[in-house]
Amino acid sequence: AWIKESPRYAIRFHKNFAKFNPTKMGVLFHKFNHGTLDMNDKVEAEFYHFMMNGGETGYSNLKDIEELKKQLTKDLKNTELHQMKAFLERLEIVNRSVENCARFAAYMSSREEGRSVQRSVYDAKEISVNFNKKGAGGTFFGKKGQTKMGNIAAGSSAACRVLYVFFNAGVQGTTNILRAAKKNPAKFSVVAAGFFFLGYIAPLLWGDDDGDDDDNTKYEDLPDYVRRTNIIIKSPWGKDYITFPLPIEWRTMYGMGELASNVLRGKVHYTGWQLARAMGEQVTQALPINFLEGEGTGVLSPFVPSLAAPLWQAHENKDWTGMPIYKDTPYNKNMPEWTKAYGRTNRHLVNATKWLNEVTGGDEFTKGVIDMNPALIESVVQGYFGGAVTFINKVSNSLDMATGKMEFDWHNVPIANRVIKSGNAGTKQRAINREYFTYIDQWEQIHQREKGYKSKIQSPKVDLLEKAEWITKLDELHRSEEWKNLQMFNELNKQIKQMSDNLKSMPEENAELERDIWHMKMEANEVARGEWEGNRATRNRK
Repeated sequence: AWIKESPRYAIRFHKNFAKFNPTKMGVLFHKFNHGTLDMNDKVEAEFYHFMMNGGETGYSNLKDIEELKKQLTKDLKNTELHQMKAFLERLEIVNRSVENCARFAAYMSSREEGRSVQRSVYDAKEISVNFNKKGAGGTFFGKKGQTKMGNIAAGSSAACRVLYVFFNAGVQGTTNILRAAKKNPAKFSVVAAGFFFLGYIAPLLWGDDDGDDDDNTKYEDLPDYVRRTNIIIKSPWGKDYITFPLPIEWRTMYGMGELASNVLRGKVHYTGWQLARAMGEQVTQALPINFLEGEGTGVLSPFVPSLAAPLWQAHENKDWTGMPIYKDTPYNKNMPEWTKAYGRTNRHLVNATKWLNEVTGGDEFTKGVIDMNPALIESVVQGYFGGAVTFINKVSNSLDMATGKMEFDWHNVPIANRVIKSGNAGTKQRAINREYFTYIDQWEQIHQREKGYKSKIQSPKVDLLEKAEWITKLDELHRSEEWKNLQMFNELNKQIKQMSDNLKSMPEENAELERDIWHMKMEANEVARGEWEGNRATRNRK
């Protein structure tokens, strides 16, 4: 609104957005559905025109009179079914109320500007993605006079619309923002800079907690995707964060600001290639297919068709953000699959797969004939059946949490899980590992340089003058801070390897040893960065 329209219009839109909140919209929808709108009331009359002229964008299911008669007769015979449908209709009104706040606010703003009903309805549809727009798709493929590039574009569009969910919405969003930028470059630049600034200050506001409490979520412990696609504030109870999702088109600038802030302050550590990829991930979010989506998801994952995506993620044991679906650790390779589920997995699924494992010859440490992973089942079912199944699953988990059968986790609370976020061990550990293996590569490279210098010095084919040059280089290498830090890192790495081998040889999970390994990896990373303030010789002896 601020880019496409005048400041006066934008201010009106914000006022109307606050005025026509979900509660007010729910009242209007209820009156509209029951035919009780007061046409003498300006707002209610405008809402009638808004609805009758197609201002609401959504799914329509039209039935003829005979179908409606049959449906009503069936409902009246089954009281429970009738009550269930009434409940679902109420939920639908809530959903429609939330969805149409911005659209009706835009409609009223345009009417207040003196625009016609038809123009105002158009503005309402265009304030967000217009789902009544489908694009030409493959309509022009192979048509007379069509060019080769035109056929490629038409064919690609048609294929992508079939293969990828919301491809049309992605194309629209990208197109709309580029058109706005082209038409109003100055205003676009101001808004874009504003989002970059918001992203930059977010870590400054919330990312200064350097405590080592494993049970407390730090800002940096939130997944990269959460930090860079939401405006975040600290929750009043201090442990979690409240998030406000950003429009896809503006996540690029906000995420760039957040990334820049953390990198410049040394809160996250990337190699040159890792930084380039992280920046690329912010840019590709605005594309219809985000081919860099989810760190660690693999090259092929973003291109897997939507129909196959849940199965592919199960195969890779990574959700679309790159986080593991179930626990896959050195000590649980041969354990029954039900033991690998995270605590947030539906308890009833865990119990069912545990029972199947046991009645087919297994136990807590032995795989049965039927050995199924409840976390994978949950992931695949939710991936294919979407919101309805996910909502029911979270309601079930919420009841289990309320009765003390599951540990409390905002992830399992319907609706609240969309706005309240917390970090988890997996997020923190992935960041630690990313940095840790980067320093392993750096040690191998610098150690290779040392071996190369020594081979030149010891080679009988190298003359004394050239040997002196290699001796100087070797001496400079050994005196460099990088060599000292990485050599110390390598000593810690040897201890970490030994501890990891001990963990693998244990018959069951050892949480204390596993925690010690992660703490030592964190120390090793600090040493490699040159941030370890302890005495090096003392640390080596330990």
